[in-house]
Amino acid sequence: MPRRTLGLETIKSRPGRNHKQSYGVLDDIDGHDLLELFYGLFVQLDKDVLRDEQRGRYTRIEEVKANGRSVVVVANSGWYGETGQTINVRTHATEHDRKVDDSATIRTRLALTVPPGGKVGLFGVERQGNEGSGPGLIELFKRSLVSSFPTYAFDTETVLETSAWSEAAELIEVTAVSYNFTPDIADGPSAQPKPLGRLQHSIVPEKGERILPRWFWDKLRKRQLDAADFLGFGEGTSVDETIVRVEGRDGRVKSFALETERVPAIRAVLTNNGESALTETAFLRRAQDEARDYFDGMGLTWQDQWKSGQWTAEALATRLAPHRPGSA
Repeated sequence: MPRRTLGLETIKSRPGRNHKQSYGVLDDIDGHDLLELFYGLFVQLDKDVLRDEQRGRYTRIEEVKANGRSVVVVANSGWYGETGQTINVRTHATEHDRKVDDSATIRTRLALTVPPGGKVGLFGVERQGNEGSGPGLIELFKRSLVSSFPTYAFDTETVLETSAWSEAAELIEVTAVSYNFTPDIADGPSAQPKPLGRLQHSIVPEKGERILPRWFWDKLRKRQLDAADFLGFGEGTSVDETIVRVEGRDGRVKSFALETERVPAIRAVLTNNGESALTETAFLRRAQDEARDYFDGMGLTWQDQWKSGQWTAEALATRLAPHRPGSA
């Protein structure tokens, strides 16, 4: 199974659609709690709403769970619109042909955590490789909020560094990965070189040193260094992924996957290649831990007692009408 990562995205509300970034509390959107509205949108959503005919993207909600000041949405998503084959990777036999209306989906999770009285909510977006349902679900949520609460504006923004925690952390290892490495070695006189496996190069502190230089970590985060330039990859071998391990001031160690885009976005590693995905409970706790680190690092209020707790029947009955394609 490909590596799974967790990205973060904030959500804020601007009452009166003001342009001065005067944000309001998220548990009072015209008397409604944003977290309850998030639950209410997806818990009984019409399956056809999430079929994107223009992009050929299919998403189906499998489960919605509320726990304390968090909600987790479990969804399957994938592309459709082109024919293809489902192939058994062991026997290389075609199991069946996929038609244009078939979608090969993957199962990912999206969590939203909102502190009571808070002005910032935090999405935890799970991805398998670069795929996941989270971005599409967040976009539908925003559009649905605007449709139902036209006197509000809702701003979302990717957290470019997983939290202030990562900026204060020390770098202890960098690993660059090249998948399907093909050395210039053939398996016969007339054969062509074939992929050999996954090539990984790592850099760690010198003997007697605990961390790598701070300037090195800063340049990596700002995309001023390419891992291929310093990790001994041969000419023509590309770096497909760069993984960093960092240690926080409290001694905790985390791994992040640096994004390839020219923005300093970092995704926390949930599971590595070949490992099984986290259970629902483990995913929720990890998303809540990352939210806590973000809120603490930004000087916002968070208490661990908000991680769990039963919802009232009234809260569970909240509903938000979905924005439908073609509507205003």
